[in-house]
Amino acid sequence: MILRLVISFLLIGVTAAFAGQGFARGAFSKATDLFKPVYYYLELQVSAQSIPNVASIAGRKKLSDHPVDKAKKLLFDHSKWDAVLKRHVKVGTGTIGDVSCINMLDYAGVTTDADFQTYLTQLEEVDPATLQPAEQLAFWMNAYNALCINIIVQHEKKSDVKIGSINEITTDKNPVWGQVAGKVGGQDISLNDIEHEKLRKEWDEPMLHACIVCASASCPNIRPEAFVVSKQKEQMEDQMRDWMKNDSKGIKLTKKGLELSRIFLWFGADFGKWDGIKEFLPQFIDDEMVQKKVAEGSVTVRYFEYGWQINRA
Repeated sequence: MILRLVISFLLIGVTAAFAGQGFARGAFSKATDLFKPVYYYLELQVSAQSIPNVASIAGRKKLSDHPVDKAKKLLFDHSKWDAVLKRHVKVGTGTIGDVSCINMLDYAGVTTDADFQTYLTQLEEVDPATLQPAEQLAFWMNAYNALCINIIVQHEKKSDVKIGSINEITTDKNPVWGQVAGKVGGQDISLNDIEHEKLRKEWDEPMLHACIVCASASCPNIRPEAFVVSKQKEQMEDQMRDWMKNDSKGIKLTKKGLELSRIFLWFGADFGKWDGIKEFLPQFIDDEMVQKKVAEGSVTVRYFEYGWQINRA
């Protein structure tokens, strides 16, 4: 809120100056565009208060260093969650505001799906520490997505009101991300716990940002199947490609430069900041011109406005 007030004050000042001097609308547009880097800088400072910087943590794991040990039995079965997703995710059917090709979710269907309740029970009863590292990554990505849906489902059951955004669950004292979303291993857990403690602080895998979904239009699309250890690298790469194909929330080439998902602003350090982003992203971009612009790096970067509307079918 403070951030937006500061930026609003700056823009009001520019507007008044331009009005007084008779500047054309085009000139005003160019001037407001000049303030965007300032806005992004301030937004990044504010977001850093709730998003821990994990890039400097030593010993974070890479999936390539932890292949699954095929001699050991996999200890967790995601088939119930897989069935839920296959039944209730509507692939690429949604358009919300300026965001298109959204995978939409039938929340009403999930609410009454016995497999969803069974999967939540599985999460509650398992000890994640007993899983192989590669299995833990798939486990926590699936857990995040399932519990994100669960916190919405439980809120709507209690209030008997359908929400328009996950942020409506936030209270004055507790943002939705810090509230109990469910149980894992018998312990209460929040979405922040999973994202920051179990995933980002443990794994040096920026692709995970394409795989965990906060039930919103501008999030990468929820995958219509569970992540499974036998093919999770391919699944994660496919999530990145799907995200980068979407020019309404992933990446877009414009006359002014590139527009990127705001996730690359908030979590830029996870990708190695801009130097890392320009090396990492091209492998997932099909459009040769966009790929070239990213790889060159010397381009103006702007960020899509983030649509927090719920991805409800």
